[in-house]
Amino acid sequence: MGFLADAVDLFMLGLRHLYALSWEGSVLAGRSAQPQSHKLQGPLQRSEPGTRIRLTYTSSGFLTNQVTVTWLKNKRELPKPQTSVRRSGHTYNVTSSVLVPLTDDDVLSHVICYVEHKLMLFFQKTIDLDQYLWVPPAVTVSQSSTSSSLVAVTCLVQRFYPQNVRLTWLEDCHTLKGTEQPTSKKNDDGSYTLENVLLVNASVQGIERVLTCMVEHEGQLPKRANLILSTAAHTTCKLIGSTGAAGDEFHSDLHLQEVEPVTGEHRMGLSLWDWVTDWQEAYRALCMV
Repeated sequence: MGFLADAVDLFMLGLRHLYALSWEGSVLAGRSAQPQSHKLQGPLQRSEPGTRIRLTYTSSGFLTNQVTVTWLKNKRELPKPQTSVRRSGHTYNVTSSVLVPLTDDDVLSHVICYVEHKLMLFFQKTIDLDQYLWVPPAVTVSQSSTSSSLVAVTCLVQRFYPQNVRLTWLEDCHTLKGTEQPTSKKNDDGSYTLENVLLVNASVQGIERVLTCMVEHEGQLPKRANLILSTAAHTTCKLIGSTGAAGDEFHSDLHLQEVEPVTGEHRMGLSLWDWVTDWQEAYRALCMV
């Protein structure tokens, strides 16, 4: 009986040893079948709507080359991804990249990266596009009378992203002190809008005064919107323009008087557009930085 008991104990010990070896081997094999790391990378700087950004997925440690990578933007598959599966020793490395078009409505958009190994979902991650998007602001100014002497000049900064902007008022190219930074409001599409009102004493007599709303955003060239303020007539809004941009334009319903053309030719009653264009060029030359 003692010999039989010893034999049974030895047999059970052997079984436990084999089981332990089998379990350790399966764990090691399972670990070796898993990629060592997953990396998803995008651009380091924000991009404007109308451009494309590149997203890249990299991983290593796959036991087979049966790996596919799929990219979806807002549930729609992105075309023509570039995927490479290369052998490295006993395993395979995977690199996949795709170009993602950006629009001004992409603040709330996202891209999903799907990785399949042997037809089974192996990795999935969602990338929010707002971290790569820069939506420049649209800037306009307008005026309205509040009393016989005060005029409210409003600067409206619309649909920009990210949130932080700096707004500065200027009069005839000189910065107006004491104006507070307004707070922006979030729109339903994820972008932001900002409105700031400046009260101006319009009873001061003299030549036309030019008020400028200058908006700085994400380290880009400032956007400017100008308004010709006159005590003789009401003015309407000014179109947007960047610092030093040739596309700045003035819009006004000022009543024109007869003026002497710069050319010396005696033309009376210049058109509104000619008057505004000549005035604008002089103002832009004065304010050029």
